Amino acid sequence: MWRGADPLLVLRLLCLLSWTAGGLPKKHGDSLRSEFLAAYGHQHLLTLTNLERAGLLRPHQAGGRTQYPSLRKALRLIVPEQDPQLPCSPADVSYLYKGYAPLSIRLVEAALGSSWGPLSEVLAQLPGGQFDVLQVLEPSGQVVDKTFKPSNNAAAGAAAAGEPETVLLVMLGGITFSEISALRFLSSRPGSNVRFLVLTTKIVNGRTLLESFIDPPAKSTRKA
Repeated sequence: MWRGADPLLVLRLLCLLSWTAGGLPKKHGDSLRSEFLAAYGHQHLLTLTNLERAGLLRPHQAGGRTQYPSLRKALRLIVPEQDPQLPCSPADVSYLYKGYAPLSIRLVEAALGSSWGPLSEVLAQLPGGQFDVLQVLEPSGQVVDKTFKPSNNAAAGAAAAGEPETVLLVMLGGITFSEISALRFLSSRPGSNVRFLVLTTKIVNGRTLLESFIDPPAKSTRKA
């Protein structure tokens, strides 16, 4: 910070530290907060408050445990990078990220595979709820929600017919270009018979996402 680094870059690192460490310890969190405001101006006080309200910056709870290690292990978020000299073609989406698999893409893979049922304990650690339902149109014209049960036979039948299944993926808050590329990678893998239709509010990246939390007075100060 004291070297004049981009404040958005500093905020990105702070948010990553907060999530992977299960929150910032009060002593270190207060120190980092004071140093950030001293380096970039107290107009960013609202910026830090907005990030805290969104859960991107959070204090470490006494006796609490970080959730990231269990998520990383259960969803295979970190995969050893493949040897580039190996003749085999890449099969895992982590190939696109040099050993990292986005959480959003892993959730899509799970939903297309054996559903989210086996991962219910892991998903309970994430914000929001999760459910598996199958919407069926009754003869009366009413849409009824039924318990979703994955069927390999149905998928095999669709593959045999050569008709790709369209999957609507709704991403509220935005999606990145790299996530779209990862979805294309999933649909292009051998044996895959799905195509993705993405419905989202906007295209974002790490910078534009954090910019949405900066209060207008702080933005005008940065431009000045």
